[in-house]
Amino acid sequence: SSPSITDDRGVYRIYGLPPGRYKVSTGMDPERPYPLPAQGGPNSPRMFYPGTADETQATVVEISAGGEATDIDITLGRPEKTFTASGRLVDAETGKPVANIAFGYGVLQPGGRGMMPLNFSQRSDEQGRFRIEGIRSGTYEMMITANNESEIYWESSPLEIKDADITNVEIRTHRGASINGVVVLEDADRQTAAAK
Repeated sequence: SSPSITDDRGVYRIYGLPPGRYKVSTGMDPERPYPLPAQGGPNSPRMFYPGTADETQATVVEISAGGEATDIDITLGRPEKTFTASGRLVDAETGKPVANIAFGYGVLQPGGRGMMPLNFSQRSDEQGRFRIEGIRSGTYEMMITANNESEIYWESSPLEIKDADITNVEIRTHRGASINGVVVLEDADRQTAAAK
């Protein structure tokens, strides 16, 4: 697949394709409940050219070497309802807010086997408050960026989004332990090891 983003008029262009037969779509794939670039956002259901949600009913677009297919217009379906999750990040020991920490969320995969990370572009405010908008129904988990500066970890706390916004979510953080040491190459002098 080759992603593309529409301009302010809804016009898109996908280029550099090898000759072949293609099904053109926009929006979210229901089998992949997390947004990828150019999927139209998390609340746009997947629609195939010319305007069907059923992939088997999609019109195939055939292009030849150096050719161009024009007027491949897609009629979008109605956006899915999305929700908001909000709450606070707090220090588990002191109960004080954890301010200015980058956070994100991820989709928990069925059976709890891993998580697909999503947006990490926000930070908690001075009171540790966070707000995530545009979430579809599903099971998610909050995440805090793991970096050397924060030295904190968080208690796992799945967010269940069903048919309403969720508020007053409290994510408890802890100061993490650390491991230090030196990595050396076996059978090498210290100068060679330090250089590598």
